Amino acid sequence: SLITIFADVQKAGFWVVARRWWRGGASALLSFEYVETFAQVANIEAHWMGVLKGEHAKRMEEKKTKLQKRLMVWMDSGDGQRQPEIIEACLRYGWTATKGASSDMDTLFRESHIEQETGWKVGGQKTSVVQVLINTNAAKHDLTNRIERMEKAQAGQIDGPLVPWWIPGNMPIGKKEYTGQVVSEEYNEEKGIWVLRDGYKHNHAFDCEVGCYVCAHACGFNSLVPD
Repeated sequence: SLITIFADVQKAGFWVVARRWWRGGASALLSFEYVETFAQVANIEAHWMGVLKGEHAKRMEEKKTKLQKRLMVWMDSGDGQRQPEIIEACLRYGWTATKGASSDMDTLFRESHIEQETGWKVGGQKTSVVQVLINTNAAKHDLTNRIERMEKAQAGQIDGPLVPWWIPGNMPIGKKEYTGQVVSEEYNEEKGIWVLRDGYKHNHAFDCEVGCYVCAHACGFNSLVPD
């Protein structure tokens, strides 16, 4: 299995989702929370890494580098005022910087590079920083389709194969807050963009889940909705 963690950056903190994936695309939400510092995001990573270590210790000894491939942390870096500190944190903790694409792409994601006049430093050496561009439009369509199919299946409106997308009933912030945010957007056909639904104020959970979804796909897990 794979654990993906995505942090949606705010002016003074981060909304963070951790989700577990299995081959075939089934997944389960592990946590959804708001934290204030990079160190707290790292604590979330350390917690779930500890869970992975505990599971594997019962079966075999594995090196940390092998386990790290089973836990990925992506963080929205954007191009705003916080980008420099976000990139530095990604370099320090080994996370992946991401950015929503400003236009549609042929693929769900692609890698780009961030350059600075002074260059990014790692161990005193200048380095190029990899940034994953996310096809936000396509990913939001895919994820919304999955959520709607699950809702229809639970209501007995459709049959056929479904990819499980589990949400626990007991979460620190609460299921109502999470579900309200994860369905907070709709696609405006006329404008060709995703917008907040009437009566909704926050979309952080949706943004985080989109990041986790694309991360799972990038890691080779079939996270696509079946036909």
